[in-house]
Amino acid sequence: MDQFTATLARADGTLPAGAQTVTVTADGATATCSFTLPPASPGGGSVDCPSGFQLFVLPAQSCTSTNDGSVETQTCTPVAGRFSEQLTILGTPATVHVMQMSNGTTLLDQTLAPPYTKTQPNGPGCDPICSQGSGAFVLAGM
Repeated sequence: MDQFTATLARADGTLPAGAQTVTVTADGATATCSFTLPPASPGGGSVDCPSGFQLFVLPAQSCTSTNDGSVETQTCTPVAGRFSEQLTILGTPATVHVMQMSNGTTLLDQTLAPPYTKTQPNGPGCDPICSQGSGAFVLAGM
C-alpha cells in the first residue's frame, strides 16, 4: 500500500505522561485523536483515531545483535517506562502537519513534505508498485 509512516518522541526517546491529543492534517484533511500515557497495557497498542490515519503507542526497545560467523541474531527487550508513537497515513500526502498537545501544552507543531520511494514488495517487474514515505517528529521537552 502507498503510505507515509513517522515516529513521534522527544529527543531522549521518551514521551510525557498524561493526556495527549494528536491532530494530523494531510493534504488539507484533518483528524484528531486523544489518549493517555503511559498506556494501560505495558505492550502499548493502537489509539482509537478517526479513519485516515493510525496511531500506535509502542514500548521503546533496547536491541543487541550477535553474530557467530554464520548467523546474525537480534534480541530486543522493552525499556521500562519509555514509549514512542508511530503514525501511519494511507496514501501519499504531499504535506503532513502534526500537532501534539500534552496536558494542555503544545509539544509539536510541525509540517513535513515527505519524500517517497517506489517499492515492489513482490520483486522487480511484479505488481504492485507502492510509494513509501517516512519521517520523524521530535517533541519538545517539558
